[in-house]
Amino acid sequence: MKIRAVLLLGSLSLVSFAACSIYDSSLLGAGGSTGASGPGATSTGTDTSTSSGIGGDTSTGTGIPMPCVTVSECPGMDTECQTRTCNGGTCGFDFAADGKALAAQTAKDCVTAVCNGAGATRPNPDDADKPTDANDCTIDTCTAGVAANTPKPVGDPCTTGSAMKCTADSMCVECVVNTDCGSMVCDPLTNKCAPIDCGDKVKNGVETDIDCGGITCPRCPTGKACKVSTDCVGGACTGSVCVPTCVDGLENNGETDVDCGGANCTKCSIGSKCAGNADCLTGNCKGDVCYQSHLVINEIDYDQMGTDANEFVEIYNGTGGPVSLTNLALLFIDGSSSVSYLSINLGPGTLLAGNYLVVGSATVIVPAPGIKITTTMAFQNGAPDGVALVDSTASQPSLIDALSYEGSITLATIPGLGMVSLVEGTAFTGADSNTKSGSLSRLPSGADTNNAVMDWAFSNTPTPGAPNVP
Repeated sequence: MKIRAVLLLGSLSLVSFAACSIYDSSLLGAGGSTGASGPGATSTGTDTSTSSGIGGDTSTGTGIPMPCVTVSECPGMDTECQTRTCNGGTCGFDFAADGKALAAQTAKDCVTAVCNGAGATRPNPDDADKPTDANDCTIDTCTAGVAANTPKPVGDPCTTGSAMKCTADSMCVECVVNTDCGSMVCDPLTNKCAPIDCGDKVKNGVETDIDCGGITCPRCPTGKACKVSTDCVGGACTGSVCVPTCVDGLENNGETDVDCGGANCTKCSIGSKCAGNADCLTGNCKGDVCYQSHLVINEIDYDQMGTDANEFVEIYNGTGGPVSLTNLALLFIDGSSSVSYLSINLGPGTLLAGNYLVVGSATVIVPAPGIKITTTMAFQNGAPDGVALVDSTASQPSLIDALSYEGSITLATIPGLGMVSLVEGTAFTGADSNTKSGSLSRLPSGADTNNAVMDWAFSNTPTPGAPNVP
């Protein structure tokens, strides 16, 4: 709707005729002439008003509308909010309706420029004309014409590049909490997901439990989650849980020590915990510990290179208790004849638990409380090829321990016993008199599994009367 404005005459003018007039000035009352100064006058006839109203001056400067024949003769200018008019020979304006939007607008400023209905403009709040800060972690809003960029809540999704989540300071990052990552590990300093790793202390990837199971991580211990038996250390997955076995590295399943003893697992080796003799490979459980059942030949040093004078044979008591040496003898066996060329009685006396008895040359030093028996004959004419520890008790002679260490002796004739084997299990052939100088050591110290190749090793450091050095 347009509003038409026309400025009317400020006063009326008298019409005069040149010939005569039927009016007399005395007939004029108040409000008559606009050019006189007499009584009743309302104007001096010299109006100098320059008021132009809205949009421009359309008067002559005397309050009288400017006469016109065409609009172009009218002062002022046409805009989107006002248009000059020439109606009835006078200039005026048509005003655009209040609220009419202007053609030119400033984008995203929360307002629309409109006409005010009087020829001018005004801002009109426009909450649809939202601003933008190009930040995916803010909410762009207009409220009653006021712009705002409000931060999104922490953790809200965003799509800037490969980033996924918003931070408290409106940054779009890869992660803000562990659950944002496939690895379940979000680095709080970089807001980036850590790679999946078997040591990151979380269950991720194809793991069946934390850092274990699956095809990429170590097997899970007993009690951890599993899918198949190969997920478990013990190789047994029941009800999606790794269950106890005799190879799971734990003391469970009725065991007396880790993976041994009890009714379900194999017997325990020397030094392991036990509840009775049946738990031990040696059949000897003392003070809840498995011990050796007999004295053992523990270390042998001989003249391998022909220059070492400190030859010895060492006996060790790993039984867990004192052992009488009465009737015990150490025999040195010659490989060429398979008979002993020297027998040394070890008793009388007692060898205490954990102690050593050394039969050796005069130069061999044995630290206390070890026992030493000196001999000059045991290693004569070169090294023996084997040794045997025997019990010569007349009523029941027996072979206690033996070692054939150059592989040349399998059977030997021993007084009171006849022909016996010096080889336990597989023969040990680790000694080479042409190339090595050192000793043969039982490993671990005191253990006897009745398999020579597993019980013995070569050592470069002889230790008479002391624990063996691998």
